[in-house]
Amino acid sequence: MAKTFRVPEIGDVVAEKYRIEEQIGKGGFGVVFRATQIGMERPIALKTLLPQAMAHEDMVERFRREAILARNLNHPNTIRLYDFGHTEGGLLYIAMEFLDGKPLDAILKQSGPLSAARVKTLAIQVLKSLAEAHQNNIVHRDLKPANVFVIQLVGEEDFVKVLDFGIAKAFDAEGDNEDARLTKTGIGFGTPFYMAPEQVRGRNICPATDLYALGLLMAECLTGETVFKGTSSMEIAVMQLNEAPPPIPEWVLRGALGPIIQRATQKDLRLRYPSAIEMLRDLRAVDLNATMDISTSLNTRDIVQQADAGRSKLPLPLVLGLVGVGLVILLLAGALVAVLMLGGAEPGPPALAKATPPATAEAPAPLEPDEPDEPDEAQPREETPAKPEGRDPEAPPGEAAAVEVEVVTQPEGAQLFDGEELLGLAPLKVTLAPGQEERVVTARLGGFKDAALTLTPAQPTLRVELEIEESAPERAATSRRARPSTASSALADAKGKDKKGGDKPAGKDEKKPDNAGGGASTISIPKL
Repeated sequence: MAKTFRVPEIGDVVAEKYRIEEQIGKGGFGVVFRATQIGMERPIALKTLLPQAMAHEDMVERFRREAILARNLNHPNTIRLYDFGHTEGGLLYIAMEFLDGKPLDAILKQSGPLSAARVKTLAIQVLKSLAEAHQNNIVHRDLKPANVFVIQLVGEEDFVKVLDFGIAKAFDAEGDNEDARLTKTGIGFGTPFYMAPEQVRGRNICPATDLYALGLLMAECLTGETVFKGTSSMEIAVMQLNEAPPPIPEWVLRGALGPIIQRATQKDLRLRYPSAIEMLRDLRAVDLNATMDISTSLNTRDIVQQADAGRSKLPLPLVLGLVGVGLVILLLAGALVAVLMLGGAEPGPPALAKATPPATAEAPAPLEPDEPDEPDEAQPREETPAKPEGRDPEAPPGEAAAVEVEVVTQPEGAQLFDGEELLGLAPLKVTLAPGQEERVVTARLGGFKDAALTLTPAQPTLRVELEIEESAPERAATSRRARPSTASSALADAKGKDKKGGDKPAGKDEKKPDNAGGGASTISIPKL
């Protein structure tokens, strides 16, 4: 006999602590209520699966994984998850903070294009949320205006909350294996308007995948319309794979935010920002009052290579000025050479003749020293021992001192670990204790292989280029055969591990809706 499920109704109390007040959103597989947490009397958003979704094992597993992944995210710019469990009617639920505001897609539809200053403010907060998720080995995979919720706080404007980690995935090897079991297709989960090429292909998903989506989102905020335009999800997905670079308007690329957007949306993920922290650093440094010479042509390759090398492109007027100074110096040098050559052919002025020593002049004989230069062999000369490079010059003689070794990774932003202890993000100066001959640390960055680094006092600066993590289909296939396929087994396994993946619920329309964000709803609801 099939189990009977019941959807909560207005006035019901769920799990003896959440009183249902009203329904605020509904999709094909889920419904969201505004509820009150009894005892604390605070409003919450309660999301439950619908009965028809409970029959789909994959949908149930994705719902569980949203709760498991989101429980470790506590940044103020990420929506907070309070609780997870079953309703009295047997449905899964997630309790999260209730937000009073509007999703970004509704703001764009209502107000049109946004100013560069406002886009910068919103993007900085999104990057803060992504940075925390990436440090927890979680890639969002569905970053779009509908999942960027803007609320008004006392003393602040445009405060961002990033929503819907329901299809997020852990980007370790094991997460890839389980993700393959749940998705079964590369383009079935996510929104094609913002999907990076590797996400369309369904492999090599990493933090740079989210940054590609954010770059397209920033361009959309500036223009008021999506970068890619098509009549179907498949058509847009093909554009994401084939159109390089993305068709971003030239005036956007020439604006103050242009270099950030251009690097974030490179089709080759190796040319993008490797981490949200690095993109955040560059975005904070953007001068919105700066302008670009519209008579010059953009060179994507030069901009990307300069960004990868950590160098800033010199303004055109400064380059022309330096070239002019160089030409003047060359002309003066040529004139001086000509004068000297002419001076050798014709008699020069008396002063010049006096200044030139005769060719037959002999060097004066050296004076005899009063005392011999050789030291007395019976009394050897004392030599001051050289101090080891990198040691503290103020340390007392004969006493060992601490040594700092600077670790620089390419790309920057890798996490440095000593065992399980997080030391910080590269570039970083790591201290070797007095007398310590070496120290081994591990560099980790999403999408790249872990690198074990041996630090020694003799090498004050250690530079390392990280290798891109390649996919391993054979290992994935073996892992899938070994893993249990039931929802209960997957949940038990997920609770015992920190890194997991997730997928977008099946059945969601991937095409951008005409009325996205419309209506009087005060909370952004991920459609299930």
